[in-house]
Amino acid sequence: MNNLAQSAHNYFSDHYRHVIICATNTLDDPSPENFHQLRISLKRIRFIGNFLKRYGKSKSQRSFKPYTKLFRYAGRIRENHILVYLLRKYADEYTDKAIFKSLRTKEGRLIKKWPQAAILYLPEIVHSYLKITKELSRCSVSSAQYLYDLEQHLERWFSTKLVDYNLHKSRKTLKGILYSAEFSPEFKRSINHFCNLKVASTLEDAIGDWHDLEVVMLQHKRIHQKPAGKNLIKQKHRERLKINGLRSQLIRTTKSSSIQ
Repeated sequence: MNNLAQSAHNYFSDHYRHVIICATNTLDDPSPENFHQLRISLKRIRFIGNFLKRYGKSKSQRSFKPYTKLFRYAGRIRENHILVYLLRKYADEYTDKAIFKSLRTKEGRLIKKWPQAAILYLPEIVHSYLKITKELSRCSVSSAQYLYDLEQHLERWFSTKLVDYNLHKSRKTLKGILYSAEFSPEFKRSINHFCNLKVASTLEDAIGDWHDLEVVMLQHKRIHQKPAGKNLIKQKHRERLKINGLRSQLIRTTKSSSIQ
């Protein structure tokens, strides 16, 4: 295995183990934090799936299907948690307690069925482990080529002004950059030559906050049958200005320093 293949292999193995541990924890305690931790590792597994989709030697996407199914079901529970949090955060905009009761009821139904989903998909995840690791070991793309591709992808999405409808895809690009930087200290240093990773992390969070405000405003319109209040609109505008300012600091002018 070359350096990149070994790093991706180790990264996948670490998060595979974390998925098993976190999924087991949610069965013992279906708390928002345990589902959050599970989703963190599942997102990184999905990143490895996209990595193999581009650089793998054979079609291995089937092996990631149980991860995707687990991710989507856990996502429904996690999204409900987030919505409750957001509605409470902007409680001055929401006075109808029936909304919270409805969300809690929905959460209860989803959690009741969660053990069935986990018990169904976890054996498939264990079964797919060797196939995915074997495919990762066969990956022959060089570290230099991968870093070049990352740099080009970053410039494609962030060298010009961001538009609202592309923010989700732009955020996914940032996640890919940040996850790649987790491969090893060497990769982190190399990526940081062309991308300010500290800014990338802050920008990724800012886009997430902007999206949360979008969700709250849509819920406000659905519940109250009228547009969101001025405070929410102003806050969303502030987040957008923050995103624009961070974008201009993201890409470094120096060229990437490749590792072999």
